[in-house]
Amino acid sequence: MADGFLHQFPSRAVMLAAIAYAIDSQPPNFDLLRQGDWFGIGCMAIGLGSLIAFLEEGQNQDWFTSTFIQHCFELALVFIPLFLIIEIFGKHPVVNLRLLLERSLALSSVVNFVMGAGLYGSVFLLPQYLEQVQQYSADGSALFNIARNLGGSVGTALLSTMITQREQFHDFRIGERVTGYSLQVQSFLNSQAAQYDKQGGDPVAAMKHAYKSLQAAVQVSSFVMAFSECFLVVGSVLLAGSLVIWFYRKTKAAGGAPAGH
Repeated sequence: MADGFLHQFPSRAVMLAAIAYAIDSQPPNFDLLRQGDWFGIGCMAIGLGSLIAFLEEGQNQDWFTSTFIQHCFELALVFIPLFLIIEIFGKHPVVNLRLLLERSLALSSVVNFVMGAGLYGSVFLLPQYLEQVQQYSADGSALFNIARNLGGSVGTALLSTMITQREQFHDFRIGERVTGYSLQVQSFLNSQAAQYDKQGGDPVAAMKHAYKSLQAAVQVSSFVMAFSECFLVVGSVLLAGSLVIWFYRKTKAAGGAPAGH
């Protein structure tokens, strides 16, 4: 855990410096501190912190035979329900759990939880496997982690740049075909303007609203194509990376037989 923190510290420091430089500073508004969900934040910190400690250290300390694990479980059992109650019924929740009433968001959160468990589980398993089964040294496992973290940083930077550039490219190309002479564009504008007119707007404002809707639709289409291309690149990179496995050198167990299942 300490190695991971030290490996990621330089990139995180650069990110914080870039954010501090790019975002305009605003005068502090201390009145907002009175609206802070401080009790909810405290319950979340204690409850989730205790739960994480319980899950991560339970196996190492033989679970409930350890008083530390027992206390962590008790704190999580008390403060997590309190946190849920505060966030559901509070006026200014730090985490608006009421949004989970939206079915799509709730299901997406479940999928995200499962993906997180799988991805971070593999991050834990691979170094352990390399060291205990493939007989890599601790330095070799550390090198593996560095390569993974560096690849993640490079991939994030490249994909971020690609999304921006490809969205601008598709927005320009779609804009070439979306003209006032197109019957489909005229039909779309008239439909949007008519819907706005029903709400009591004047014709000029209705047409402006229709053009904004058209611009938003073009932008969404541009982003969809840009993200599709990014996912295609990620899939291609993963496929190419899987081909490297065929060039691995076969390892043998201590007895001389090939390492099996």
